[in-house]
Amino acid sequence: MDAIRTVLQSHGGAPIWITEIGWSTGPAAGLSEIEQAAYLEQAAAIAGQWGGVPAVVWYDLAGPDATAPDDGFSLVDGRLHGKQAADQFQDWMTAADASLRYTL
Repeated sequence: MDAIRTVLQSHGGAPIWITEIGWSTGPAAGLSEIEQAAYLEQAAAIAGQWGGVPAVVWYDLAGPDATAPDDGFSLVDGRLHGKQAADQFQDWMTAADASLRYTL
């Protein structure tokens, strides 16, 4: 991270945005909803430690079919019920520094 900041500063400085972060619980991924929530919690801790990260974007809120092999990244299941990561995401947003934006 320090090396990235050095390069950015040498070019006038720029914020670092973490975009389209997410982990799939779809059949091809093999992750459980518990693991997805745990990875989200770890990402929140890392982004907080880095500092200077004004935005984190989760991919995605609701996919067309949360059971499709290439989907499952959503925070809600196919019935639009929140997965465990949805609760974790809400906790993350609630506890976040006001200068950091978290979006779906």
